[in-house]
Parts: sequence; C-alpha cells; structure tokens
Amino acid sequence: MNERMYPIGFRQLVETGLKDGFGIDRPIALQREPLNYLGHKLETGLGIAAGPQTQLAQNLIAGYLAGARFFELKTVQTLDGEDLPVSKPCIDARDEAYNVEWSTELRVEDAMCEYIKAWVAIHILAVELGLGDPNAFVFNMSVGYNYEGITSEKIDNFLNGLIDASGTDCFKHCIAEARAMLPQFSNVTEADIDAIPENICSSIALSTMHGAKPEEIEQIASHLLKEKKLSTYVKCNPTLLGEETVVHLLKGLGFEHLQYDPDHFNNDLKLDDAQVMFERLLDVAQAEGVHFGVKLTNTFPVINSDDILEGDEKYLSGKALYPLSLSVAILLNDLFRGRLPMSYSGGADALSINQLFDCGIWPVTVCTTLLKSGGYYRLSQMAEHLPTQVKPLDSDKMKQLLDDVFSNPAYAARPEVKKSPLKVPLHQCGIAPCQDRCPIHQDVDGYLEQMVLGNYARAFDIILKDNALAAITGDCCYAYCESSCRRNHYDQPLQIRAAKAFITNKAHNDYLSRLVRPEQNGQTVAIVGAGAAGLAAAWYFAQVGYQVDVYEATEQVGGILPYVVQSLKTDRSPIDMDLERIQAIGVRFHMNHPVRDLNDLEGDVKVLATGSAITKKLLGDAPELTGTIRIGDMTREKYSSVVQCMADAKELVEWVTREAQPVDREIVLAKKGLLHLKMELPEEGERCLHCRSHCESCVDVCPNRANLAIDVGLPRREIVHIDALCNYCGNCEAFCPYNSRPYLEKFTVFRTKLDFENSIQPGVWLDEPDNIRGEKTEVTQRVIEKLLADHAWLKGI
Repeated sequence: MNERMYPIGFRQLVETGLKDGFGIDRPIALQREPLNYLGHKLETGLGIAAGPQTQLAQNLIAGYLAGARFFELKTVQTLDGEDLPVSKPCIDARDEAYNVEWSTELRVEDAMCEYIKAWVAIHILAVELGLGDPNAFVFNMSVGYNYEGITSEKIDNFLNGLIDASGTDCFKHCIAEARAMLPQFSNVTEADIDAIPENICSSIALSTMHGAKPEEIEQIASHLLKEKKLSTYVKCNPTLLGEETVVHLLKGLGFEHLQYDPDHFNNDLKLDDAQVMFERLLDVAQAEGVHFGVKLTNTFPVINSDDILEGDEKYLSGKALYPLSLSVAILLNDLFRGRLPMSYSGGADALSINQLFDCGIWPVTVCTTLLKSGGYYRLSQMAEHLPTQVKPLDSDKMKQLLDDVFSNPAYAARPEVKKSPLKVPLHQCGIAPCQDRCPIHQDVDGYLEQMVLGNYARAFDIILKDNALAAITGDCCYAYCESSCRRNHYDQPLQIRAAKAFITNKAHNDYLSRLVRPEQNGQTVAIVGAGAAGLAAAWYFAQVGYQVDVYEATEQVGGILPYVVQSLKTDRSPIDMDLERIQAIGVRFHMNHPVRDLNDLEGDVKVLATGSAITKKLLGDAPELTGTIRIGDMTREKYSSVVQCMADAKELVEWVTREAQPVDREIVLAKKGLLHLKMELPEEGERCLHCRSHCESCVDVCPNRANLAIDVGLPRREIVHIDALCNYCGNCEAFCPYNSRPYLEKFTVFRTKLDFENSIQPGVWLDEPDNIRGEKTEVTQRVIEKLLADHAWLKGI
C-alpha cells in the first residue's frame, strides 16, 4: 500500500494518450471559432477546477480529450509533498460532495513538471488526433495561501517556470522527447513541435485561507498583478453572503443537517471590505495592462459529523454549493454592474452550465460532477452544447436561475443510494444494482432495452420470467430498484415501476392470445391462500408443468392487495389482469373454500400462503407438516411487500433460467457521462446505463486514471488497479455498486518489488510476472499477458 502518486514519463504519456486516451474512448473534437479569453484563444468556456482532476499530467490529458479547454491547475503552496498531511480517504462525493484535501500532494517542482508535460503532450495530441486548434486551450495557475508563502523562492520559481518554461529542464526534456517521437506520428511535424509556446500560464487564481485579512489578500493580488504581470482572479468564499442567507439557501434544498462554525462568518472577508478592495485591484490591473476578476467560489467549511472522512471539518462542494456560489455572483454583480469579471466553479454541471454562460459568467469550471459516475465523460455533453458567444453579466438572469434551483429536484438533498451487500470479485466484476436489490432479481436492463426498441411482447416475456404479478407490481411495488439505480449518481433514477406498468398494458392482451400452456409433468400442487405469495407460487409452479389448485377462504383473490393497489377504479384492475393470465395458464381457483385441515388437501406439494393473520389459527400447535411449505408473510412477524412474497415463491420453485445477453459496448459508451432528467415512456428506457453487462464505474470516477479497464476476451473488461497512480482518495469506493473498495480489492499492478512485498493486495510486479499474490487463474494470466503486451509503460513509472 502506497498512498503517494508517481508521475508518468513524458513519452509514456503521449503514447498512452494516443493509444487509449487514459480511458477516454470517445475523444471530443471541437472545430469551432474560438473565444477570446484574456487575449488567448479558447475553443470553449468549459474547464476543470483546481482539484483532483488537475493534479497529474494524465488527468489534464484525459480532461482535454473529453472536451475541457480551460484548466485551473491544482493549487500549490510551500507545504508540499510528504510534508503535507492529507488524511485518506479525502473525498466523499456520493450526493453533495465533501473533501479534506488542500493543495497538490506533489513537491512544487514536481507539480510544475506535471503541468509542463501535460501542456506539451496536449499540443501534440491535439494535432495528431485532429481534436482542434492546439493553441486554443488555457492553463491557469492556482496558488495559496498567504503572502509569505506566495512570495517565497519555492513558489516564485514555480510562477516563473510556468510564465516562461523555456529555461526549465522539464520543458527542454519534453520538447526533445517529442522530436525523438516524430517517426511515430502521422500528423505532427517538427514545425508543430517548434510552435509549442513556452508561456504556459499568463493568468492565476488566488486561494487564501479562511479568515485571511483583506489587507493580505490585496497585498498578494497586487504582487501578482504588478510584479508577476499575471491576470489575477481572487477566489471568494460563500461566507460573503452572511450567515442568515447561507442557512436559508441550504435549508431550502434540504441540507438543514449541515452544521458549521459561526466563526467563519465572523473572520472571513466581509462584503464591504471586498467591494473597496476589488475596486482598487481593478484599477491596478488596468494600469498594469492585465486583468482582474473573481473566482466563484471556494468551498464552504462544515462540521464533519460522520466517519467517512477524518478531521473536525470538511469542505462542502457540488450541488449544495451551487446556490451559494450563484448568490455570491448576484451579490457582486449588483454592486459592480458588470465591471467585475467572474469565472465560476460552484457545483456546475451539464444541467446548469449553459444557463450560467447565458448569465455572462465564464469560464465555467467543474470538479464534483467529474467525481461521479461517468467521470471525465461528463465533459463531452457540456463541451458539445456550450454556447459559442460570450454575453454580458446579467443579474436578472442569475436571479431567475437561482429561483429555478428550488424547484429542480437535481439540486435537492437525496437519500443515500443503496449498495449491494456483496464484495467485489477479483475478476469479471459488474452487477446491475437495480437487479441486485430487487428481491426477485428482475432483468430490468433487458426489458427496458426491448421497450425502447418497441418490442413490447419481448419486454413482457422478460418481465414474466421473473415477475408473476407484473400488473400489480407495476402499480404498488416498493421499487427498491429505483433507490439503487446508478442514475441516482447522474441525475434521477429510472422510472422502472412505471415502465413495467407501461409494458404490461401494451402487451397483456397479446400475451394471452399467444399463450401456450406448458407441458404437464404429472404432479400437482395445492396452495392455501390467494394473496400475493399464493398467486405468485401458482404462476411459477404452473410455468414448469404442475397442475395447480388454489384454495381461498374468501370470495376475492389478492389478500390485502385490493386495499393497496392504486388503480382498482380503472377499467382494467391490475389484480384482474394478473389473475386472468394465471388462470389462462391452467391454474384452478376454489373460492369461498376455507381449509380447516391440511390433511384434507390433495397434492404432491402443499403450500401455505395464508398471510400472517391466520397462520396460527390454521396450524395451532401442530408440528411441522411433512410435504408442506410455508411462504409469504406467514413466515414473518409483519407484512412485507408484494415483491418479497414473490421472491419467496420464486425461490421455492427455482425454475428461472436467466438470459443475460451483453449490450454492445458502443451503445453504453454513447450514454456514459450524459445527464438527462426523466423522459416520457417508452423513451425513458434510453437512460438505462446497462449496468448488467457494463459497469467500470471505478474507472470512470478515478481522477488519476488509477483504475484501468482492459479487454482479455471475456464478457466484461477486466479492472486493474495501478498502485503508483493512486493516492487513496476513496472516490471509487463511493460509486462501486458492491460493498467494496476497488483500490484495495481489485487486481493491482505495483511499481516496485518493495511496494509489492509490503502490500497484502492481490496483484503483481510486472518485472516478475510469474510471482503473483493471490490465486493464479486463467483470467489472472490473461490479464498479465495483456498488461505486458499493451501496457508495458506501467513498468516504467
């Protein structure tokens, strides 16, 4: 186990970027008229905020390939490398997001080299892959956190090295390597390499500590504007709004559980001080021929009340920060009336970025949304649809956008997405959470896919292989599947229950017209009780050839179902629809037929499904009855659900043989990272992510590209963890559908023999490929052979 990251060599960066894009299989080409940002060309106003996705060279490359063109480099400070204490895990992005990280975990000089390597590599990849103008993206520095540190020799060397990289050893090495690689390129020429600018950054974002005095903030900004000639954007804190406003906004979205230290409001920069300071800095920037603006906003510190992250405080970001950052924009723009440029980084995503741009706020950078399912792929949706013209700052539009937040479910607090209790397997992992959480394990993926194609009959057949009461559960199921749907990590869960009802209504009559009774096996079943469990058992047994008789003490079927089914007043009651189908397959019902003595029943199998209320009256103190099986709520202390009763019946019969045809990877790839709110049926099924055959969530959400998906000729791609690229942030654990930590449990490639020997994780050091920790299987061997053949660069980290 090694919590420190190790940089990848420049040649390996370029070769891997060309070969598999560090997992970005769908690079985005932006052939458009560029914007003008501070005198630089910029193909789109979309970027990545300073954070985990801008720390390593491969992160920046992946971001560019996915569609970002503005990069706020991870913040540097004097406290760096091994001297910087960072607790692990350091990220929790399950719903609203939190972190306990600060600046880069690399040494400052190593961080500078990572940014230089990425700068040169992106120029090469842009030309070689035809992704757009190689000079139409921008790197923006980020430094912190006080005047003494920012003016120190360490940080000054960093600033100078990115203002003019021509004298740095790292830049010289990258250019030399690029020249040596010319025979490998099809489109890159020596002239392209010569044209790579030495000026990597001409703008900077200033981060200061919470509680920093306005005098020090202004002193630092003035230094950057005057001495370094850098266009400077000061990061503002949400505390500018005042405590009352912050509390009101958070409670309005259901985040009243968040607690904070009031001292932050007392000690942070006040609005009056900010106004006069920003006025002076605007004047300084104009005098120096550079630009000044604000970055909205920093994170908001809250009290750490759980055990996921360590420490007394954690920093809030994501959707809960969105209304705070937007409110700060309104506040400042009302004061400066469009004279104060604003860039944005407060919980933006594909659902809001166009509106922010329309308000005149740009560039817009994202971070939290890239930590969620889909990862870097979320950039493509934003990049391809972002407006190409800049508009003036408009407070009225901002206020309307803020009002809309409170009626938009995407920004409300949501319950935690349920995980499977299973542990992730070493090989061929991947489950559909909807199917796993469903007591009868319905093939949701399968029937949604057929629904989208208009094959309602086929969709209904798939439903009925698992679900005996399709009409009823389309009406009154608890829908555990929806609470665990992976789209909860995107936007909104799929309307799975509604889709089931839609398919049932479309296909029920057709199913009856083509129904053929199964061949009889000569055996009989007697079922006592025509509630949910009894009806389900009758269907399952009849499907495999039993003659089934159901005995019901009352004059109606359904048990308590007539009291819970919502659609009874319609012309086609769900209970009647399911009953009609069960009778059509040959099940016989004996109504008003109470059973007082089980010995009077005839049947090779006897099933008690009477519900909890009358079980004791029926059985009394009788011993266990031979040949009699109890199912449903009579086996529980309280009522459960229709689907749980079906699960009992299904387990009893054990007849289902599943179909799990893999979905074409290209179909899955086209949906990855795309946010779409609920749609009308049947189009709603298009939002399904096909988790049954394609997961790779841990690959998508890893900022450092430390989880690799490789094809070894099996139904699913294999997941391999790269120890040297992982800083144990813990983000893959949050989005893995299993109750597992992929960065500790998946097959791992180690950088050195010592790392391998000091770890207990299953894996290999590729210099000794026969020395494997863990069980040596055919799959393991395939993985190692594939790594050595196509990913030999892992040996050189």
